[in-house]
Amino acid sequence: MGLVVACALPAAAQEPSTTTVTDPSTPTTTVPFTPGPSVPDSTIPPEIVNDPRAPIFIDPGPGDGGDPPAVQPRYNPGSRAVIPARVGAAESRLTAARTALTATQAELSAVKERLSGLRVRLGKLGADRRRRISQVNAARRQLRDHTVSAYMSGRPGNALTLVGTSDPVQLGIAHRYLSTVVAGDDLDLRRYEAARRRLDKSSKELSDQIASAESDSERLNAQLKAAVLALSSASKELTAYSSGAQFYVDGFVFPVAGPVEFVDTWGAARMSGTSYAHWHQGTDIFAPLGAPLVASEDGFLARVGTGTLGGNKLWVVGASGTEYYYAHLSAFSPGVRDGMPVRAGQVVGYVGNTGNAVGTPFHCHFEIHPGGGDATNPYPMLKAAYVSKGPVTPVFAAPVVPVPAFGPVVPTTVPGG
Repeated sequence: MGLVVACALPAAAQEPSTTTVTDPSTPTTTVPFTPGPSVPDSTIPPEIVNDPRAPIFIDPGPGDGGDPPAVQPRYNPGSRAVIPARVGAAESRLTAARTALTATQAELSAVKERLSGLRVRLGKLGADRRRRISQVNAARRQLRDHTVSAYMSGRPGNALTLVGTSDPVQLGIAHRYLSTVVAGDDLDLRRYEAARRRLDKSSKELSDQIASAESDSERLNAQLKAAVLALSSASKELTAYSSGAQFYVDGFVFPVAGPVEFVDTWGAARMSGTSYAHWHQGTDIFAPLGAPLVASEDGFLARVGTGTLGGNKLWVVGASGTEYYYAHLSAFSPGVRDGMPVRAGQVVGYVGNTGNAVGTPFHCHFEIHPGGGDATNPYPMLKAAYVSKGPVTPVFAAPVVPVPAFGPVVPTTVPGG
C-alpha cells in the first residue's frame, strides 16, 4: 500500500493535544525494554477522526518506528505539556523583535527621505557639478569596497604571516601580494582625492552628505534583514513552545523537502503484543517515495547504516548538540558516510519505507534527542518549521513523484541503534 501526498493537514488538524501545567516535570522512570511498556491508547484525535487516512497517521502499519533502545523511558504525559514560563519568555522575545523591526523600519524610512532630498538638490545642479560629485562618490565607494574586501578575505593577514617565513619563494609571493594590495589601495585613494579636489566647498558638503546617507541606508538595510530574521525566529519559537515543545533549537530546518503530511503521534503504542512493543518516540512525516531528506541543523552524520526496525537510517549530530534520527530511508544521498560534515538543508537521503515499515505508506520516522539523550516530542518544532514554509493548499489527487537516481546504500555501522 502506498500513499502519495502533496500537502500538510489543515491547520486545525495539526494542533496537538496539550495541557498547560505549572510544573511538567513528572518523574520519568527508565524500565527494561520488555513487551508492553506503559503507553497511552492509540486513539485518533477528534480533529482528524473523519479523515479516512487517520488510522494510517496514528499507526502506519504492523510496526514502524526507530529501533528502540535496550531500555525505553516509561511514557510521561508531562512530556507533551505546554510550559507557561517558556511561552512567556518566547512572547517577550517576539515583542522585542517586533519593536526592533519597527524602529529599524522607521529609521530607514527617515534616511531614505533624507537621501531623496539630497538627490533632488543634486539634480538641480549643473551637469558639470553633478558629474564631478558623482565621480567623487564613485571613487569613495571603490576605495571603501577595496578596503572592506581585503579585510573580509583576510588575505593581507595571511600575506603578513608569510613575511616571517624563511622560504624565499613564499617570501617573494608575500611581498608581491602586499605590493599589489598597497598599490591598489593607493591608486583608489589617489583617484578619490583627485576627484574631491575638483569640487567647490558646497559640492564637497553635498557629496559628503550623500555619502553619509548612502552609508546609513546600507547599514540599516542590513539591520532590517537581521531584524526580519530575528522576528521569524521568535515567531517559530513561540509556535513551538505554545504547541508543547520541551526545548527549542534556533534555525531548525524541516527534515523533509517538499509537500508532506504529519500529525502528533508522540507516545502512541507501537507493535503491541510483540517482543518489540514500545511507544512511539518520534513523528512520522508522510511524503512521496524519493522525497529528499535534509539535515535539520549544521553538524555531521553518525551511525549511517541499517537497523532491524528502522531500515536504512542515519543520525545528524547538530552543532547545538542535538541529535536527529531519520529512519525508513529508501536510499542515502551519494557519498553519505559516518563523520561527514553537513549543512542545514543539505540532502542526506530519500523518503522510503524500509525496515519494519515495508508495505506501509512512504514516510520518514523522525526523532529529536536534545544533547544526545532521551527523545523529546518533535512535533512542536516540526509544526513551527513547517508553518514557515508558507500557506499550503490541500491536494488529495497529487501526481506520483518520480523516484530520483539514488546513490548506493552504504551501511557503515552494525544493525541496531
